[in-house]
Amino acid sequence: MNERYQNKPLLKLLECYILFSIGEILKDEKIKMDEMTPKLRQLYNLEGEWNEIIEKIMDFPSDMPKQILDVWEKNCNLAELNDEEINPQDFAEMFADQNFI
Repeated sequence: MNERYQNKPLLKLLECYILFSIGEILKDEKIKMDEMTPKLRQLYNLEGEWNEIIEKIMDFPSDMPKQILDVWEKNCNLAELNDEEINPQDFAEMFADQNFI
């Protein structure tokens, strides 16, 4: 297991949620999250898809995916002005660190 996620059980889920919100979740990660959905439902005693369960346990506003997408697009535009690109995983980690930890 990556040290980043030790003692932080939700961190990887939050990063997947961020990547899902910006349309950059890898196919393999999306499949893993879909497969994890029944366990999340049981663990948290909630219904819905994995992303909806995360929204509920984190008490996110209904427009959280749009808020995340807006930040992503703003950062991508700024990076483009400087002839740079933002790696989606790096963005997800930064966003999680700044907003959820």
